[in-house]
Amino acid sequence: MVAVLVVGGLGSAYSSYQHSGSACCTTVVNSTTYTASNPNLGILLIISLNPSTIHVGGTVNYTATVYNTRPTVNNISSATNWAIPRLISTNCGTSPTDSPIAYAIMQGHYEPGNISEAPSINYGMMCTTVMGGAEVYSFQPSSDTASVVGSRSPNPCFTKPVSTWRSFSQYPSGGGPEPWTNFTTGVYTVVAEDEWGDLATASFTVT
Repeated sequence: MVAVLVVGGLGSAYSSYQHSGSACCTTVVNSTTYTASNPNLGILLIISLNPSTIHVGGTVNYTATVYNTRPTVNNISSATNWAIPRLISTNCGTSPTDSPIAYAIMQGHYEPGNISEAPSINYGMMCTTVMGGAEVYSFQPSSDTASVVGSRSPNPCFTKPVSTWRSFSQYPSGGGPEPWTNFTTGVYTVVAEDEWGDLATASFTVT
């Protein structure tokens, strides 16, 4: 199995998060964090934007991670239960590229309940795994770090934080991943999803 680094874990920063089986949000020091809970699997999909407000010409930093809420090792089989399959069409082409997380960025304010109605959902920036043969993610207790077990030896393929990140100063505004356009004043949404069906969104404002 060929695998590329999954970059950008947030580790113990999420040990204090509470989950209730539904999306919730917390605002902290000029950043916005949303979580989507999957109690059946014992994981959270956490998406964070920092800062939550930027000026024209500025940059917003995005991070999404899958976090094991259980105090024990949590072995989760790889899946393809994407909430929005249209996001899963390409990989970033730049590091970090490999993750069971996909994301898109678009103009406008959207939430998980209406994100599928976004007219630009088909051409948001899309990023997902390019790994082959991943079968099980073995998460460490109360952590976003997992060992990936694959279809070929040796195993595990690697042990890394299950997370992805990117800095944005533009957004895709055409009929595909290109062209990219500088932010203008208004509200933008970043949507993240994992291969187990979890979906979270976070919005930021450009002034």
